[in-house]
Amino acid sequence: MTFATIKLSFNTCYYIRKLLLQCESELKALLSQSGIFFNSKEVLEQLLESVYLEEEIQNLLVALYQEENLINKVVDQLENLVRRHQAILQKADISQEDIAIKRKIFLLLGFKRIIITNQEIFDALNKISLFSKNYLGNTLIVKNWQSTCPDNDWLKKIQIERSAKFTCFDEVQQLNLKQLQLIHQWVTAFGKRSSAIIRDFTEIINEERIGELPDGVLLLSINSYAAWVNML
Repeated sequence: MTFATIKLSFNTCYYIRKLLLQCESELKALLSQSGIFFNSKEVLEQLLESVYLEEEIQNLLVALYQEENLINKVVDQLENLVRRHQAILQKADISQEDIAIKRKIFLLLGFKRIIITNQEIFDALNKISLFSKNYLGNTLIVKNWQSTCPDNDWLKKIQIERSAKFTCFDEVQQLNLKQLQLIHQWVTAFGKRSSAIIRDFTEIINEERIGELPDGVLLLSINSYAAWVNML
């Protein structure tokens, strides 16, 4: 991406590294757990060891947030959070506020564990199918899902009944990042295909919040880390 974004100051970048070093063990333990992470231990190591920390953090923010306005918003938040953290160090009792600010900084940098179960995904997919029945018949809905499904072994385990309901025989209950990305790809393609018949179908799905997961993230937005930090 070549857009011109606001960049973190030198002092903020190296203050963030200090906080990462203080919480290195905690963050590595987090990244070792099951679940979905938009970050990795390798990224953490790069942040801790890189000579060009400003560039590393900027590249990380671009990868996480993708859109210039979101990146700039995160940069502003990180600058403010670091200033707040530096200020509270002057207080006598800083433990709770100290922890809260550091967690917010780490969250903005992508260190968040996300748990999504198969059932939650299928419930959301079924809501999209049910909503689509207002405009399309079951046969066309099933055809659109099948014709837009990415070629993947895991997705082949998912069955679409004639009623356009989703079922799956996969014994693994939690999704990983690759599966999350596949679902996003599939739902996006389904929306595009349906929009050829129903004008603004994808926009309607978004506006009506159809296909929403329990924590409020839409299937059409699950591929964006910004959605998981409530920035959309």
